[in-house]
Amino acid sequence: MEKEKTFIVKPPEKQKSPKQYELSEMHDDLVLFPEEVRPLVEKHLEGQALTLNEHGVLHRARNAWWQEKYGFSYDNKIAREEVLRRKYASAKEMTEQENMQKRLFQAFRDNNAKEIASLKKYYEENYSDQLEGIEILFGLNSFFETQKFLDTHKKDGWNEEVGQRVQSLTEYQFLLSDFVRHNARDKEFLSVFWEALERNAETSSHLKIMHQLRRSVLSGVALMKVFEALGKKPFLSHPSEDAFRAIDMWIDAESAVQVKGAFSREDSLSIVDTDSIAFPAVEVKESGSSKLFNSHFSRHLQTFHAKIKNYEAVVGKKLRGYFVVIPYEKFDFVTGEPDEEIIQEVRHKLRA
Repeated sequence: MEKEKTFIVKPPEKQKSPKQYELSEMHDDLVLFPEEVRPLVEKHLEGQALTLNEHGVLHRARNAWWQEKYGFSYDNKIAREEVLRRKYASAKEMTEQENMQKRLFQAFRDNNAKEIASLKKYYEENYSDQLEGIEILFGLNSFFETQKFLDTHKKDGWNEEVGQRVQSLTEYQFLLSDFVRHNARDKEFLSVFWEALERNAETSSHLKIMHQLRRSVLSGVALMKVFEALGKKPFLSHPSEDAFRAIDMWIDAESAVQVKGAFSREDSLSIVDTDSIAFPAVEVKESGSSKLFNSHFSRHLQTFHAKIKNYEAVVGKKLRGYFVVIPYEKFDFVTGEPDEEIIQEVRHKLRA
């Protein structure tokens, strides 16, 4: 009698957490760490306890490794986990996560309280390690309250609480910019996302702040996409640099950028090397001609110039500061995709 065959079904491999993927990458990239730091990295990977001083050394080395590899600060936990999720999750998982986010965005857009409650519970049970888009949605009201606090206390001067709140705003804006950049391929998805944010803002009477936030984020996303199209590798600034140094992004390690959007057709694309500023009139030379900025932009330009000079002393090296004014009509107001004309304008201005 033929022996009955048995079939052993291999259980599906359990998906690693973002932290596990991070540790795997540290292990694979060990040679990229300074030689004197590698023993500490190995201790960390083996789960051994580190002294307070060793933690500080590891933290600085890990930050430098992550910044070089992914172009943003290691300290931005939600963005860090999102990068690892995008990199390692299966196509099926990514589709499920995107569908879940989209359903929640639609529920907020349609003000469907029952659906919102159900999906929020599902999210908390299944995605406790966060999903970037949902974290943005849930964090919007906190952003509005923080902005309201700062507007109310702007005459009180700088203190630790104000500093922390300013940095929280820039951390939120970093997440929003990162989310839009990495979902630009799906305009319908982003349309639902923006509608959800604006419906939430309208409900809480913060629509004006929401519009300002959207313009700011999309201006930055558009300029990053322009630099990428030109073969550059721009990266968003660390939130503390944005908050305290007025730096929105970097083209490279020595070239800092601040970007402003413009409504008026009279405000054509401008890229100004801050060293070319003629004070106090804030006149700049562009491609052999002179241009006088209006009072709104000239104020920001002077502040940016001064902060770049101060930051040079902090980092101990010469920096270049680029102040960019980009008209809103030059990019898609859902995805931030720039038109071809502006890419060529930037190419020409950077060569001039």
